[in-house]
Amino acid sequence: MGMVNLKKAQNGLYLNGNHKEYTFEMLENGFEIIDDFSIFIELDKNMYCFICDKTIVDGNGPFNTPQELITALFT
Repeated sequence: MGMVNLKKAQNGLYLNGNHKEYTFEMLENGFEIIDDFSIFIELDKNMYCFICDKTIVDGNGPFNTPQELITALFT
């Protein structure tokens, strides 16, 4: 599995060049830590799973923990 490159956008992310907005219908906070390596993010009312050591956000990463990835995405 290769790296996933995300770019932050206002109220969401660019995923594969497509703008996806954060939604909060399934996950109250818009995200959930699954385990020591993965998170769910709710975008456009869909669930996406990202693995912290396989994800780049705005050129930063990969990340060592799910919390580092969440911080990069939401701050």
